[in-house]
Amino acid sequence: MKYKIIIEGGFTGISRKYEGDMTVSELKAKSLFSALHTDDKTRSNIADGQTYDISLDDNHKKYQAVFNEKNVPDEIRELIAQVKQ
Repeated sequence: MKYKIIIEGGFTGISRKYEGDMTVSELKAKSLFSALHTDDKTRSNIADGQTYDISLDDNHKKYQAVFNEKNVPDEIRELIAQVKQ
């Protein structure tokens, strides 16, 4: 699975970008793709908050969503923590 994560905003306004390939189980991939299809419509920017632009590609379809720091799903937070290491 290919991923691209762009984290922008915050107090300092410094952007961070993570991009690469990773191997995940089919169950984990389904969980991540499902998290990107949330019906949460409160994706507006927060003053001095961070915006998370997430793109995942499973070689068949590209999934993309934008979240603010208050509504990032746990599955996406785990992915971000994993790729930061």
